[in-house]
Formats: sequence, C-alpha cells, structure tokens
Amino acid sequence: MTKPIVLVVGCSASGKSTLAADLEAHGLKQIPSYTTRQRRTPDEKGHTFITDEEFNRLEDIIAYAETTGGRYCVTQQMFDDPQYSVYVVDNSGIKYLKENYKGDREFVVAYITASLKERFDRMVRRSVDKEDPVKFALERIEHDAVEFRNVPYDIKIENSDDNYDEAFAALYLFCEQKGVI
Repeated sequence: MTKPIVLVVGCSASGKSTLAADLEAHGLKQIPSYTTRQRRTPDEKGHTFITDEEFNRLEDIIAYAETTGGRYCVTQQMFDDPQYSVYVVDNSGIKYLKENYKGDREFVVAYITASLKERFDRMVRRSVDKEDPVKFALERIEHDAVEFRNVPYDIKIENSDDNYDEAFAALYLFCEQKGVI
C-alpha cells in the first residue's frame, strides 16, 4: 500500500515551500509541480518551470490552480508516484484534486499560516525584481483573502519568523502520525 501524501497549503508567503524543502531534506520528496510562473531564484526547487505552450499540452491534470503569478498543476502519474510524499498546493488546487483524482492514494492537509504583516514583509522581500513589490504583495494578499476563506485541513500550523523550528517539528510529527513517513 502506498503511503499517504501530505498537502502543504497556505496563503502566499506563509512558508509552505520552505517547510516542504525542509521535509525533503529529511527524506520526504516533494512533487515538482508544473508552473508557468517565473523563478524566484535561479536555483529554486519544488517546481518544473515550463512555458504556457508546454503547460497547454499536459494531460491527466488532477490538481490545478491559477494565481496572479501563473498556472500550477500536477498530473495523475505524478501524484500516484510513491517516491513523492509532499505536495505544495493552494486551496483551489485541493478542490480541483478532490474533484478530479481517480486514484486510491490518500492525502492529508497541513494548513500553514502566518501573520498578515509577516506575509506582506516576506512577499516584498522576495519580489524585489517586480516593478512595484508593494503593489504585487497587496494583490497577492487580496487574492488570498478570497482563496483561503474556507480551507479543509487536518492540522493548522502557525509559522512565524520566531517559531519556525516549532512549526517544522509540528509538521514533521504530523507526517509521522499520519503514516506519510
């Protein structure tokens, strides 16, 4: 039987990708979702960066989301691959997954939260290449206010700059308890 997969979900700049990267450093491989958005750093992990044309040719998409930055998805084959244990997704992606996934792999949801101020500061810092980082951050916050209104989760973890180690420990323990590890 294939182990469950943990869906790491949360608003922009809540720390999802950082936590997922640390899970990967502890042996839990992350699905490299397809995305059309630009890389944030030259060595960014967690995604397979493709063009809109390549994205349009993908088949068997079972999780899909769109943000102000681009489109994201995973295929049935990726999700069913037992080498993967972690998938970073947004709330729309979870809804799409629940409606379209036809396999038997179980999944559990870890909802990562952070204060609005910390999220805003993180987004401004990481979007220095944008013409107007403040405007970009505000657009993402506005989008997320609707996107994350009702998140179905199994655990909610607060990830502030002051408690990252505790947040990671809680997420890791959750993965252990749910049989992901």
